[in-house]
Amino acid sequence: MSELYVMQKALQPSELKSRGIFLFDSWASTFGVVESSLELRPEGTGYQMKNRFAHFHNLPELMSMFTLVADIKTSDMLPEIPVPKLKTGVFQAVKTMITPEQKEKMEELVMRAEDIRNGIVDSTEDNFLKLTNEARLLAIDPRILDSRIPYNPDTKLNACARNVASIYHETKEKSHAVDLL
Repeated sequence: MSELYVMQKALQPSELKSRGIFLFDSWASTFGVVESSLELRPEGTGYQMKNRFAHFHNLPELMSMFTLVADIKTSDMLPEIPVPKLKTGVFQAVKTMITPEQKEKMEELVMRAEDIRNGIVDSTEDNFLKLTNEARLLAIDPRILDSRIPYNPDTKLNACARNVASIYHETKEKSHAVDLL
């Protein structure tokens, strides 16, 4: 929702000012509904209350204003776009167990999160956005954050590489036949 506001602020600031909704809080209260919910903390240790946009309201007015600068197309307005079919019909989630190195790094992230929450560290040095990004990278492979960590065949990155190699080897004859045509 805030991305739409940023686009409107960049593309039509005078329109927002004329309607008295140039500031985000005004825009949000005009077009959005905020709801509180319990969410998992970024470091994964406990829960916290968060306010999030739940949905839009006054949508016809918002769309009418946004179409002054944007050409909006819905899927039924576009010609059929070919989308390859998945072999299984659905995306496949590949689960891996946490490695000892990931567990150790995760404990460091938890300590950093507590320091951020308690104001011990300046936000220019460390913050939740940085922490969340590092946790995402850590889930893929801890070597992304620290190249000194030894290779482990059980990370998500290595499981993905094995799956890609397996699919390649299973289908290379089919793709080679297509190349010959």
